[in-house]
Amino acid sequence: FSGLLLCGAYVFLGIFGYTSLMDRQNFAFYIEFFRGIAGIALIWVTNDWFGINSIWEYGSLVIAVYFVLSILGGFYFTFVERAGMEQQIAL
Repeated sequence: FSGLLLCGAYVFLGIFGYTSLMDRQNFAFYIEFFRGIAGIALIWVTNDWFGINSIWEYGSLVIAVYFVLSILGGFYFTFVERAGMEQQIAL
């Protein structure tokens, strides 16, 4: 029960980040960046991701790679693809 509230807050932040990214909000990258850094920090501090290492030895590593890819994807969809869409609309 001790990590349940933290996990719930993290899921909420993830859902909010993804929906703001799909809505093309300007702040979506910053939410994804914070979520990714917070996830990596949680793995760093606890040496685990809510007990996944007891199930799979490389679980935390895979989750950390996911967070890095999520940050990169948030950057791409917020700044790179959005700029391309604005150019297409202007044509």
